[in-house]
Amino acid sequence: MLWQKFALGGICIAALTSAVVACKTKDEGSNRTVQTAAPHVAGSAVAPAQASTNLTLAPRFHFEIGVFHLAALAPTAHATVAKLLTDAGLTVLTDVDATSPNVSVHVVDAPLANYAIPSLEYLKLHGRDLSEATAAQLQQSAAATLLVFDGPVAAALPTYRTAMRAAQALENAGPGAIMDDSSRNVYSGKAWGELLTQLDANPPLSTAHFMIDAYQDGALLRLVTIGMQKFGLPDLVVENVTNGMATSMAKVFILVAQTLLEGGVPDGNGELAVDVTNLKSPEARAAVGTLLGGATGKGRVTLRLAKRAEGDADNLLWAISFAGPQATLQERQAALVQQLFGRHDEVSKATHDAAVLAASERARAKAILLKPKFRKRPPEREHLRVKAPFKTTSGGNEWMWVEVVSWRGRKLEGFLDNTPEQVPSLKLGAKVTVNEAEIFDYIYTKADGTEEGNETQALMLGE
Repeated sequence: MLWQKFALGGICIAALTSAVVACKTKDEGSNRTVQTAAPHVAGSAVAPAQASTNLTLAPRFHFEIGVFHLAALAPTAHATVAKLLTDAGLTVLTDVDATSPNVSVHVVDAPLANYAIPSLEYLKLHGRDLSEATAAQLQQSAAATLLVFDGPVAAALPTYRTAMRAAQALENAGPGAIMDDSSRNVYSGKAWGELLTQLDANPPLSTAHFMIDAYQDGALLRLVTIGMQKFGLPDLVVENVTNGMATSMAKVFILVAQTLLEGGVPDGNGELAVDVTNLKSPEARAAVGTLLGGATGKGRVTLRLAKRAEGDADNLLWAISFAGPQATLQERQAALVQQLFGRHDEVSKATHDAAVLAASERARAKAILLKPKFRKRPPEREHLRVKAPFKTTSGGNEWMWVEVVSWRGRKLEGFLDNTPEQVPSLKLGAKVTVNEAEIFDYIYTKADGTEEGNETQALMLGE
């Protein structure tokens, strides 16, 4: 009898309740250029992550919302929206004033040459409740209105609520679609109304209003939020994340973002206390999900100022930091995730009969055919896990999954994707080496999300 860890589904990043997690390549981002925006303090350059623990918020917020109209607006539409804005205490100007102590808004009839219509390909990824017919109609938009908001950071949330109502009024006056420039999503009028309902909750649900972009940066993933500036808050980033840990790390983003929105403040060392059970928003608690075995639901997350990369939001950026040696970084990431949310690995004693061993031989041969793809690093949006034996304290084997990041010669390097039961010298996320002759099975996730492999599991479980 041998200890076997069984796979619990695919390892590609998944959507998390209200938060949207988008897999993308490194150079993807907003597909257009807006030439009407004024410079703003919130997007000024910041120091490297390790340089400072000064996490003071930017003094001002700045965000933009665009409305694409399928037909010409009613003549009174802008006057109606201007009244809505002024009734809410905002100052409507011919241009935003980045020095004013008050909130200002600039309403622009945006030339489509400057405020480009989102392409059909862009809308496939960033469209929200937009039918194919509406997406096609948007390519022939008659006009666009751009709302540019700027003001002191303390007024960010009430201003955002007013901004959403103003955009909704414009879309009602000239049906089409609404683009939140900060999150880069494009909404139908109905979806925008639902988003506004979530924002009107007390406290609001942050996860519906920002994106988590995940893309391959080297052999591992970089996760970064886009859209937090509407709340007067920084965006968040974490680097060098394994694919198997990405969905759980996205939950850390949700927890940290909601904690900040509900008034949490990092201490002088950049540490933010987080507690799933203390979140005031029941929707946010649901987005994090059920806590699994070993979870406390609480901990301290270390934050540092970070430099933006190409494609990041024009906003302050805070990195979730894991102090310690680079060689064990993924172990520390996994430890935080386990502490906050717990972890469940399906483990069982299994017999390797003739059918299982034959399937394992076939799996090894198929996996070796993938070696050229993974020689230096995983291809974009493709992932490979192999199951391999690790010696237990009793001299037996515990068979566990390893996420492969390189395959040179006969040696595969990767990160342990299971929590060991019988191998105390290893931890979830540990960097390990596997000899290709020891591959017991494999799971290959293709760019389209389909998988192949893992034939032995069905045999051992009698499926």
